[in-house]
Amino acid sequence: MNPPPPFSSPYWEGHTTGAVYFCTTALSPTTRLVWFAGAPPIGPTPEQLARQAFDSLTVPRPVMRRSPDESNSDAGVPYTWVNLWTWVWTDPVAWTPLTARATAGGTWAEVTVTPRSLTFAPGDGGKSVTCVGPGRPWTEADGNAAPSAGGCGYQYKHVSGSAVTATMAIDWTVAWTGSGGTSGTLPALQTQAISTFAVQQIQVVTR
Repeated sequence: MNPPPPFSSPYWEGHTTGAVYFCTTALSPTTRLVWFAGAPPIGPTPEQLARQAFDSLTVPRPVMRRSPDESNSDAGVPYTWVNLWTWVWTDPVAWTPLTARATAGGTWAEVTVTPRSLTFAPGDGGKSVTCVGPGRPWTEADGNAAPSAGGCGYQYKHVSGSAVTATMAIDWTVAWTGSGGTSGTLPALQTQAISTFAVQQIQVVTR
């Protein structure tokens, strides 16, 4: 504080050496006067603020959709068909970049969390499928062709004796920029959702 307050001020806490500083912290952004005997502690770095901003975000889980959808059920148990493509995708609401910002005095950082890929683990022991986008709904024009044009899916090869539990995951990248031309990345993360359904044979009725 320049000029400093008189020594009679309570901000000196009874001292006559050292100095009184304006102080702002990341956790308590209100500026206050504080006495220090020596140089005050250094404030948070942009990277520390980026981590604080990241912690303020709620990164969504995927909202799992598939075709055939949950209305395709037998005795209340949803199912898909063996040897046909099961298309999977997530609702767009769960595939949206998120940003947050934190400041402390003149130091700031902004973090951006971006969806990178969608992974479907079929739950039948088969290899997971990874797609670069959120997938898309199946249309009649797609027929039983392998998913294309942004589609994502899996072909079950065996009828399930019991229901399978499939897992859908979104992988996210985390990057930040901050004051002083700083930037960097934080550890990537993954959010998941599960769905349980059976794999059944297509029934054909002839007359």
